[in-house]
Amino acid sequence: MRKFVLKFSTYLCILMLVFLVSPLYSQQTKFKMTPQENMPRFGLGVLAGYAMPSKEGINPVDLEENYNRGSFSYGGNIYLMISENIAVEVNAFNFQYDVKASSEGLSKGSLTINPVGISLQGRLPVTPYLVPYVVGGGSYYLNEFNLDEQLINDWASLGFDLEEKVESGMGYHVGAGLDFFVSRNFALNVDGRYFINNMEGSWSIVDQKTNEEVTGKLDNLDMSSIFVGFGLKLVF
Repeated sequence: MRKFVLKFSTYLCILMLVFLVSPLYSQQTKFKMTPQENMPRFGLGVLAGYAMPSKEGINPVDLEENYNRGSFSYGGNIYLMISENIAVEVNAFNFQYDVKASSEGLSKGSLTINPVGISLQGRLPVTPYLVPYVVGGGSYYLNEFNLDEQLINDWASLGFDLEEKVESGMGYHVGAGLDFFVSRNFALNVDGRYFINNMEGSWSIVDQKTNEEVTGKLDNLDMSSIFVGFGLKLVF
């Protein structure tokens, strides 16, 4: 948790620095992105940063006891301006977590989450160069869980095949960010988002000799994530 607070504080300080520098930059820079007819209409972006599960946790028990808190993550987006203040965005991200064993949720293994979404972006230009925004929309979460190899081998040595799965499905996301244009067609980006990913799961144990199978459900798996990152945008 301490590491995350440190990272987040660093991001916040950089964001504040951008706000302080931008008025001076705008006075010295000759390029213009307004009026409306000169505004770029289409953009491509890439993001890299840090993602961590939300405080509810991947397992419905104390999160710090059941998985590592976060990891390097990345994403990308395409957006189309509808007006000076509204844009439609298509985005995709990748989050990966190492999950520790839990008697009430997922067993030890690795979890990959790939949200693919469409968003409505509200853009609030402060200057032609500094554009904060808020974003929200829906995502389809492609969730994949892989059991730890050692755990699989331990059960196999006892004569059983163990399997756990998590479902994929629809969820939501909300967030905010800032575009800082260093030229008409190029921008630096800071972005933070909360991905709401509540799914179900299942487990099965198969006796290798008799092929008898015992199954069960994993209910209310909160696999929501918080993402904070930096990016680059190319606009046309």
